[in-house]
Amino acid sequence: MKKFLLLLVVFSLCVFGYPVLTDFNVDWCFETGGFNGPISFGTYNYATNHFLICDYSATPLGTVRIASGTDGSLTGNTLSVTGLNFLTGTLGIFTVCATSDGVIYGGIAGSNTAGADGNSIARWATESATPTQQDPAPTVSDMGFPRTMDAIGTGNNTILAVSNALTGYDVSILTTTNGTTFAVTDYIVGDLTDGFKQGVALAEGMEKIYGLRADGGGLVIRYDKIGGVWTKNTSPFTPLNSYTAPPAGFGAACMMGFATGHNALFVIGNSDAADDYMTLLDGDTGAIIIQKQIGKNVSTYGYGGIDLKETSGVGYFACRGSSGAIMGKISFAVYVPPTPTPTPSPTAFVLSVQPGWGLYE
Repeated sequence: MKKFLLLLVVFSLCVFGYPVLTDFNVDWCFETGGFNGPISFGTYNYATNHFLICDYSATPLGTVRIASGTDGSLTGNTLSVTGLNFLTGTLGIFTVCATSDGVIYGGIAGSNTAGADGNSIARWATESATPTQQDPAPTVSDMGFPRTMDAIGTGNNTILAVSNALTGYDVSILTTTNGTTFAVTDYIVGDLTDGFKQGVALAEGMEKIYGLRADGGGLVIRYDKIGGVWTKNTSPFTPLNSYTAPPAGFGAACMMGFATGHNALFVIGNSDAADDYMTLLDGDTGAIIIQKQIGKNVSTYGYGGIDLKETSGVGYFACRGSSGAIMGKISFAVYVPPTPTPTPSPTAFVLSVQPGWGLYE
């Protein structure tokens, strides 16, 4: 046999995928009374450890109650409505969301008529601040009746998604250049059958968005931005029938939250049981990963949100219950952002012959 010199050059390519999320825990769930009627939306403020609950039947109009993030009890405080003009609306602040730094946004519900319709956005710099109000400039389309909201980013990078019923169940996407003034710079056209009414969830990077068509239904949908155009994803995103009860579905889905780092969608549905389910879905396919009961019965029209903090492995949800507001906490595996592999310097690939390498006769 001949002696062969074996020279081996190894290039390492690291491709970061999504860490698989296979489980979560429902740490606690409470139902709190003390509202003037059915609530219209709930969210969690990580900056204060408080829930914010829209009591849209209360006086004064636009009441958003503040609840403890520890046990869901009402603190007795509300967001200020000083200076807000509700114009033609009778539902006050119908929806609310908060960014990670504690800035709060509320959707003021006017009518479904385009133009000077009373639909606007309120902004609170903190829970104790006097709000400002604006009708976002219709750069792309006018913002309709704000039913649900979601927010990502902070300051100049804040992005708001507002689902509405201006023409169908569409989504207005609002951006800002100064952190305070917003404009509708993107728009997703839904329809009365397949649109965004009871829930909307943004993904970091804005390459996809999830929604819920509810009112006793609960169809989970996803739109992708392809070539600058928002297109409904019907493959591979094909969730099981969300109208049916677990395990085949998850009832009338009424709220959602998307974990970008885990590529997983959390959904709570009403299955007309005393103990409803939170379902974890694969963000790509919509397949059910796991379902767990939350311990309470959400309303069929359980408007609300699930706010997630992946780097801490926690999430909070708030929604309309059977006789009050349901608030709860979940926990799951912490998401650790990947560290990019350093690019090797050219000297790292200098080849040398080492004595002892080779095969001998």
